[in-house]
Amino acid sequence: MKSICIGSAKVYSASNLTCSKPSIAINSNNDLVEVHTEGTGSSQQIHYMMGKVSYPDFDLNTSVYIADGQQGAVAINDQGYILVALLDTSGYLNVKYGGLDFNNQTINWTGNLTKVTVNAKSIVAFSVDVTLNSKGYFIIVFHEGNKNCYCVYGQLDNNGISFAGQVEYADGIYPKISLNNNDLFVEVHQSEHFSSLYYGIGTLTTNNGALSLQFTKKNVGYLELTGGKASMAPSIAINQNDKAVEVHMSGLNYDLYYLQATISDSKLDIQKDQQFLDNDNTDDAIQGRDLAVALSEHDYVIQAFANGKQQLMASVTRYSDRSAWMADYADSTLAQLSIPGSHDAGMSTVTYDTIGGAGGNSLTQIINIAGQLEAGIRYFDLRPFWKQEKTIYTGHFTMTMGALEGCSGESMEDVLDAVRTFISDTAHTDEVVILKFSHYAYSTPEIVSAIRTLYFFNNKSDTLTIRQNMINLLVDQVNQYLGDYLYQAPENAPRIAQTKLSDITKGKGKVIILFDLEGLKKVNFEGKGFYSYADLPVDKTDAETSSISDPAQAQALADMVVYDRYTHTNDLALMTSATEPKGQLYRIQQTDNHCGDLYVNSWTLTLTNWEVINPGAYTILELCQLANGVLAHDTMQSTQAPKDGSAIITTSHFPNIIYVDSADGFATDVCTWLNDMRKDGKLSS
Repeated sequence: MKSICIGSAKVYSASNLTCSKPSIAINSNNDLVEVHTEGTGSSQQIHYMMGKVSYPDFDLNTSVYIADGQQGAVAINDQGYILVALLDTSGYLNVKYGGLDFNNQTINWTGNLTKVTVNAKSIVAFSVDVTLNSKGYFIIVFHEGNKNCYCVYGQLDNNGISFAGQVEYADGIYPKISLNNNDLFVEVHQSEHFSSLYYGIGTLTTNNGALSLQFTKKNVGYLELTGGKASMAPSIAINQNDKAVEVHMSGLNYDLYYLQATISDSKLDIQKDQQFLDNDNTDDAIQGRDLAVALSEHDYVIQAFANGKQQLMASVTRYSDRSAWMADYADSTLAQLSIPGSHDAGMSTVTYDTIGGAGGNSLTQIINIAGQLEAGIRYFDLRPFWKQEKTIYTGHFTMTMGALEGCSGESMEDVLDAVRTFISDTAHTDEVVILKFSHYAYSTPEIVSAIRTLYFFNNKSDTLTIRQNMINLLVDQVNQYLGDYLYQAPENAPRIAQTKLSDITKGKGKVIILFDLEGLKKVNFEGKGFYSYADLPVDKTDAETSSISDPAQAQALADMVVYDRYTHTNDLALMTSATEPKGQLYRIQQTDNHCGDLYVNSWTLTLTNWEVINPGAYTILELCQLANGVLAHDTMQSTQAPKDGSAIITTSHFPNIIYVDSADGFATDVCTWLNDMRKDGKLSS
């Protein structure tokens, strides 16, 4: 099924501006117009920005003044009209309209602000939204001080703007609305008690030239208060393909969520409900409010919000089936592809925690392995944890003051079962899944001083037999679940990374199992379909550049040799830097780092030691919102050569694996964009 994936957002407002209340519109050519509020108090102004979606990124130009006011909303259509509804400094509802000139990135306004009146009376409102379709039909929704929702509707054409009527339709606040080119509209609003969300569906019709608005459904609860979980601040977008995307805040911390739905039989059929931003943090830069969303006729989605620092943020996505993307690259080798990878892949849940271990310092993913596979993730960093030397889980542990601290996540059986279910599906016969096992940890059956002791394999000189038994248990589970789908290289086959996907799959989805040699020492994991893994050795400098430059020497280390060095910082600018030796975009430029089989672009941020032990500090899932928000932009920019230099990402300096926390379809979209660029010969060599 085609689905959207609203990922982390990037800041698009200028750093010197105080901004809030964004509204955004998109046409079928992926042109954008955004309207927002700048300033505070009596000095508030409404401004607009124009730009374009260049998937998987977008650009918006400099902010331009429209009028003084508290809040604005924008709608555009393919006929080149723009309609802005805004509340002026006194709260009166006004409109302004004109023609769009995307070639020159400007708006040709027709006249000045016009107050909206009903029965010769001006309207004072507390929120506003507007929608416009290809016929020029428009609907403006707002709520007044009595906490009732109203709409006014009419038509915008060459003769100007005309109003046809007003309807009071619901008790509630903060209504939003979207009208498609089939004259169908969906309205959403929040209950007056700040707890539940409701929608209405209707149509605009004409009878003897007169325009009228009719609701077929009103006040249908779709997110009602349950278990103390309140929802608020919804926004909605629909298109003529009967698709609908809704965004809202929900939960005790008012995290940001999105719904993917279809419209049928005058109701919303919700197909996907997923969180995309965690508001439980200490840094306003990664909080969200004032949500807006737009959906084009070609199924592109852009969502925007204001963060706690009053900066504007947005991200784009599109409807796509990401579950079978490898089929488009059957003639490519792994070394010629960019593959989305999941860091600490099993850590979407906590099943066991140590003293000091908690979700905040251990959870790295928001969806489980099954969901990640459907989203297109193909490289999984799995860290086995044998609880009491028996039951195997995934884990995320770190050595702190001589002891392991962290949590276990999904059980290994659940992980392997999810992989088998996915890879055995006949829709996935061209897919290759890579499971890399490393950071082997276990707890002992004995309890010492009321604490069960945990160890890494390479940090305790226990007997070889204990470790061998645990590895045997893992090997047995892999064979039990995946034996029929393990890739077994024929004699005299090229290295795995140099083998075409079609030669790996041969009409049947395959799994490649890699065991990191670090920590195994003399442990034997031999068996059909199991391969050794080694990190490319590096000089221990800030740059951590490979100490090997000869590919033959590197390849002798293991079946799969990979450059994989994370920046080990919570500083976004340092992690993404192309000039600082620790930066990911610096390291990818170093030729020696590409002498192994694959290169990992480790696009992750790391908690400091203080943040690990402080429950009020950042969480990993909060930090990754910053990193993931700039992934598309920084990747696309890195393929472009500046006037006085070379591109950073080229066919010879290529990220084979893009490693992220909170792995989802956004990472797949960036990788497939890169793969298409390489396949189409658009990357420098």
